[in-house]
Amino acid sequence: MSKRTGWGCEFNDPIELPGGRNLITLEDAGNYITKLPKAEHEASEWQAAMEGLIPVATSGGPTMCTGCPQFSTGSGLS
Repeated sequence: MSKRTGWGCEFNDPIELPGGRNLITLEDAGNYITKLPKAEHEASEWQAAMEGLIPVATSGGPTMCTGCPQFSTGSGLS
């Protein structure tokens, strides 16, 4: 059974990365962003992505979780 709250919250659709890896949860996305090279990690697009992930993960909000059809994962994480 998968976690559906906090950082374990799953995206509606996995985010496919180059090379075939998928980001399934908020934690996957957060880890991916924090492991980017420093210059890339500090780019405004990635900072905005983290600013969007943190409140959802910490407040338990359903915005990006499985079962929330109004959210599209075309968020630029791929």
